[in-house]
Order: sequence, then C-alpha cells, then structure tokens
Amino acid sequence: MSSGWRRYLRFFGPDVPGDVDDELSFHLDMRARDYAERGLDPSAARHAAEERFGDVGRISAALRAHDEHLVRTHNRRAVVDDLRQDLLYALRSLRRAPAFSIVAVLTLALGTGANTAVFSVVDALLLRGLPYPRSAELVSVSGTTLAEFTRIRALATSFSDVASYRASSVGVSGDAEPERVDAASVSANLLSLIGVKPELGRTFVADENTQGRANVAVLSHGIWMRRFAGNREILGKAVIIEGTPYTIVGVMPVDFAFPDRGVQIWTPVETPPAGSGAFWGSGGYRIVARLRDGVTIARAQQEARTLYARIGRENPIWNPGPKYGTDAKVAALQQTLVGSARTMLWLLLGVVAIVLLIACANVANLLLVRDSNGTRRRSRTLAPSAAH
Repeated sequence: MSSGWRRYLRFFGPDVPGDVDDELSFHLDMRARDYAERGLDPSAARHAAEERFGDVGRISAALRAHDEHLVRTHNRRAVVDDLRQDLLYALRSLRRAPAFSIVAVLTLALGTGANTAVFSVVDALLLRGLPYPRSAELVSVSGTTLAEFTRIRALATSFSDVASYRASSVGVSGDAEPERVDAASVSANLLSLIGVKPELGRTFVADENTQGRANVAVLSHGIWMRRFAGNREILGKAVIIEGTPYTIVGVMPVDFAFPDRGVQIWTPVETPPAGSGAFWGSGGYRIVARLRDGVTIARAQQEARTLYARIGRENPIWNPGPKYGTDAKVAALQQTLVGSARTMLWLLLGVVAIVLLIACANVANLLLVRDSNGTRRRSRTLAPSAAH
C-alpha cells in the first residue's frame, strides 16, 4: 500500500515506470493471495500467480510504452489548451481595458528589452569565448615595441606563434567619397595566428612586413560592401590610404572583428632594420600569442618575465634597469580586449535587472489598483439593491 501513495505525493509529473510496477505488483499479490486461500503455501502461490499472469517483463514494457505515449499526448494537449486559454483571456482583458493593457505591455517590454539587449552584449563579450578557433589558447603579452615583439617571437618556447598589431585611424579615398576609418597595422602572421580564413583572396605573407613590400591591404566585409559594392573582382585593385595606393589582397568574413568591430582595414607593419633606433623605439604595439599545447598562462608569464630581462640587457638605446620585465604579464586575450568594460558590463546588467523588477512591481501595482477599483464599483452597485 505504501508504494501506491507515491502517485499522490508527486510534484513533477507522473512516474510511469513506478505506476506500472505498482499495478503489476498489486495484481500479482491479489492472485497469489487467492491461491494461498485455496491451500497453496506462499512460495507456490506466488509461483502459480506469476505463471498464470504470463511474461511480467514483456507486459511491463508494453504497458510502460503505452502509458508514456498517453502522458506525452496529454501533456501536448494540455500545453496547447493552456496557451489557447491564456490567449483568449489576454484578448478579453485587452478588449475590456485597452489603455491598461497597453500600459502594462509597454512597461514589461521596456524592462524585458533592456535586459535582453544588455545580456546579449554580456553573453558575447564575457560568457562566450572569442569567435576564433581554439580561442582559449589566445593570450596577450606585455610589450609595446617591435623589438620586444620580435625577440619574444624568436625566443619564447611557451607560444606556438606570436604576432603584433597597432590600431590607428586612417583616411581612405579612391573611387568613393573620402572617409576616415579605423585600421590596424599588423605583423604578417596575425590573421593566420587568429585562425580565421578570408572570405576572398588571402591574408599577408612574411615578406610583406619588410620595407617596400608593405603596400597591401586586407579589407573588412563591411568596407568591401560599402565602398566596393561587394565586387568579387576587387583583388589586385587599389585602395588609397593616407594618399598612398595599397593593393587589395583579401576580404575577411562578415563576422570577423579584430581587435574590435570598428577596424575596417588591415595593413602590414613595416619592420625597421633590427639594428636601427626605430626598431627599438617604435611603440604603441600590442603582442598576441597562441599558447602551445599543455602550456598554462602562469608558465608563459614566468618565461616572459625572464625573456624581458634579457631583452632589456640587449637594448642599445636605453638601459631599462634591473626591474625591467618583472611586471611582464600574459593574460587571456578576451580579458585584454574587454579590459575595464568587464566591470561596467556586469554593473549595467545588474541595473537593467533592477529596472525589470521595478517594471514588474509597477504592473503588479496597476493590477491591484484596477482590482480595487472594480471591487468598489461592484460594492456601490450592490448597495442599493440590498437596501430594497
């Protein structure tokens, strides 16, 4: 009897296997009891009941399949029926009090829309990884000069590849109206290190970082569509950047963005000769690397600090002192790109969540006021009738 009470204590829907087992056990027990009353001992009575009943396992499986089908059908019908009733109730409420319904819908829409918009940004920037292959391996490395990038790339064993870039703003002219766009000067291996293939053409090759060979460009999908109308014959044609013609060699996919969605053009950085002052003094660059398999960020950071101390001793221009490189940092690239906006995004998400709660509270108050007014009107209507 105790097992039969389970069906009355459920909060999460029917337990079809348990119900079937209970029913079969009940019938077997009843038949065994009948045989026992006829004079059979309990074990023989049970055996006779099972033999008379048939293959319990096969019957149990068939009953479970049948009952589960009924439950699924009932649940679908219940959902459809509940939805239909909710829609009819909403339409009746809207017809009876259209102004109230519109105010309530707009209030909830404001809170829900703000939460959806902000959560979409938080999800894309903080919760998901970067939209690149094996993005967890991508890290940023301290360093601002081409010399630091070149030496880290040559000496580090923690990285499978190292690249650099510098963001800037450039003037673009040519067949269309001149405009100013965000651009990035990059080492030739940057786009291949990130792992995203161009939609059209190619990215840069190694010798295009040398002086005299760097007048080539890769376009974003956006500027390709806007300035060149998506012309697939664009490869080999020129785009004028700061008055200098650059040959277009590739177009990136529509969803590619690095270091952010504002960048429209990538060009190779011209690397000065290794012994020149420009090589050691050129700043404003950021270093990106991909970790080797099995290498942790902590291990890579320890190696980077050791290498920066060596780079400081090699510098012929200035003596950085013994502490140079002790604060070298290797961090996840996503963390670096988001930067200080991480805290602001979480705060903004909390603020819009509070806005949604306030919106829900306002709608609840409106419902209470409406019901209170309706109750008072009904009381005034019934009062004269009671007096008569």
